Amino acid sequence: MIPFFYMNIHFDIDDEDPAPTIEANVLLNNILFNIYCYIYPISNLVPDGSGGVDVVWTNKDKDKELRLHIFNCGTRYSLYFRHGSDSDFTNDPTIELIVLKLIDLLR
Repeated sequence: MIPFFYMNIHFDIDDEDPAPTIEANVLLNNILFNIYCYIYPISNLVPDGSGGVDVVWTNKDKDKELRLHIFNCGTRYSLYFRHGSDSDFTNDPTIELIVLKLIDLLR
C-alpha cells in the first residue's frame, strides 16, 4: 500500500479540459511522494509536546543531523543542522536552503 501524502500541485489546464478527479490527484500525490522517498532520505516525525513537530533526517555514517521544526502556529519553522560538533540554526529558512542542507546531509 502506498502511504498517503498530499502536495499542492498546479495543473496547467485549458478552460475546456476537465479538472482531474480527487482520486487521480490522490494517486498522483502518492506516486510523487514515493519518488521523493528515493531522492531524499526518509525522515522521522517527532511531536514536540506543544503542538508542533520536528522532521528529523540523520546520516549516522557521517555523524550529521538535519532537524526542521514546525511551530504549533503552523506559520513558522526553523532549521537546525549538525555535523559532528559543528552546528548552525536558521529561523524561517528558504526552501532552497532546506534542500541544500538535505544534499549536504547525503554527502
